[in-house]
Amino acid sequence: MEKIDQCILNLHSTDYSLILGGDFNVIMNKDLDYMGPRTNLRTNFTNQLDMFLLKMDLIDIWRKRNPTVKQFTFRQITPLVQSRLDYWFISKDLENIILTCDIMTSVAPDHSGIFLKLKPNLNKESHGKSYWKYNNSLCLDQEFVQGMSEEIKNIEKTWLGEFGSKSSYWDFLKMKMRNFAMQFSKKKSKKRRLSIEQLEHEIHVLERDLISSPDRPRVIQDIENKKSQLKKLYNVFTDGLKVRSRADWYEEGEQNKAYFEQLLKSNKKKTIIQEIYNDKGEVIKEKNVILRMIREFYKNLYSGNALTHDN
Repeated sequence: MEKIDQCILNLHSTDYSLILGGDFNVIMNKDLDYMGPRTNLRTNFTNQLDMFLLKMDLIDIWRKRNPTVKQFTFRQITPLVQSRLDYWFISKDLENIILTCDIMTSVAPDHSGIFLKLKPNLNKESHGKSYWKYNNSLCLDQEFVQGMSEEIKNIEKTWLGEFGSKSSYWDFLKMKMRNFAMQFSKKKSKKRRLSIEQLEHEIHVLERDLISSPDRPRVIQDIENKKSQLKKLYNVFTDGLKVRSRADWYEEGEQNKAYFEQLLKSNKKKTIIQEIYNDKGEVIKEKNVILRMIREFYKNLYSGNALTHDN
């Protein structure tokens, strides 16, 4: 703790606020943050951490928002021990910009994640529609395969006679197939997201019941079963991130969701045009002006007057 204290003192300026988060492996409140066999919970490290928080003017934001709630981030099954060991400590002046601070539902064996959401940056770059890439795992979905087959038959019955050439019909058919795949994926994704939310809620309720339930073995088994279901849904979500992030490689079984999310964000940033030159050679950085220039460029490029037989 002394090394961390000195490191932060060397880097920290009073002009800036602090956010510290992680597994501190310490119990701050023996009545609310611990449930298990009686033991000495007050250690020398606990005292050092108290002094550090006082000196840096930091608060435990989750406890501040939940002053009387019993909820834990660590769980050991045999013997049953539950405790809150993971914390977000923030400067007091940041409290008003914290939107959410939650303990997340986790499929990990012992620790649960802690989630902190701040008010968004108003100057954040805006994005258009995301890049869509076909996920070939849909070919293994019987409902999708059957639906696509019926869609192709309906399109052929309705539209085949309206086209003068097979190539034109083929382009039209590919557009319709793409639209069907996108709509099917959206519905499936929404259904999966609702299932995840439902399972997370059920696990959260069971974990709260574990504090007072007389039938703890049954509750523990229910939690493990639902976590197993949730993990399968998480894996599907991670597989989708791998496709959308267009990662060059990843190890078989790699489940580092944060890596693929960061890669996806990084790829998206590369698609943003930050500045552009106008006809006079001037650098334009205003977003609305850039969009107008791009629109006018392609409008002129594909206008009837610009197209000739030679072009």
